[in-house]
Amino acid sequence: MKPALAAFIPVAELFGRLLLQEIDAQLLRELRHDEVSKALADVGLFLPDLPTAELLDELAAEYCSCFLGPADPVPLIQSVWEGGSYESGPAAAIRQIATQTGIEFDREAARSAPADHLGCILLLWAELVESCSEHAGYLVQHHFAWARRPLQLVARRGGFYGQLCAAVDDLLEHIKALSV
Repeated sequence: MKPALAAFIPVAELFGRLLLQEIDAQLLRELRHDEVSKALADVGLFLPDLPTAELLDELAAEYCSCFLGPADPVPLIQSVWEGGSYESGPAAAIRQIATQTGIEFDREAARSAPADHLGCILLLWAELVESCSEHAGYLVQHHFAWARRPLQLVARRGGFYGQLCAAVDDLLEHIKALSV
């Protein structure tokens, strides 16, 4: 593993988590800590104000609108973008990598997302980059490239999740550049 990649582990974990679930009050409070908040602002991700019920409802609606539907959602699922259906080849490949490396795919932690959801892929990469760089490199080569288009589509929508997707797109590009 290239040492510079280790710096991206906590960012990949955080972004993976943010892609898998809408922000709740507890997560927003965690993100508001000075160091985390500043680091996020440095990558163009500005946190909403302190949590109110109205703000959390707006963020939940934005999350659903961006990723789940009902009108023009942009699912961050590799199988959907590459094959037009859920749980196809990419999902099986991700589960196989997890199994080979002794990592259990936790459907609850993944908020019932498919294994090839970008949030799951980022979390798996973060888990593997230090312990199994060969598998982490495989993820970069075979499971990052598809994400550029959906991330850019959501980024164009603006809002918190648009900022998040722009930051994730940048993160993936940095990781790919360092993994070559």
